[in-house]
Amino acid sequence: MSSGKKQGEILCFDLAYIAFADEENLPCLHFLLNDKKELMHDNQLNRVAEYVRDKEIQLVISILKDKLPEGLL
Repeated sequence: MSSGKKQGEILCFDLAYIAFADEENLPCLHFLLNDKKELMHDNQLNRVAEYVRDKEIQLVISILKDKLPEGLL
């Protein structure tokens, strides 16, 4: 089992790779599929949602509705 901090780090690494690939003009998919994000803090989930909205990245997270922060419903 990993912590919410570790899950946040993994997701940020994936997002950083997409940003790097775009900057270097490397072809990459702007699509991420993640699991176990219910361990992440609401703050982290909200910030990631704000970031991907502006970057044209499709992020799919499997998470129970009652674990989502109210701002993301």
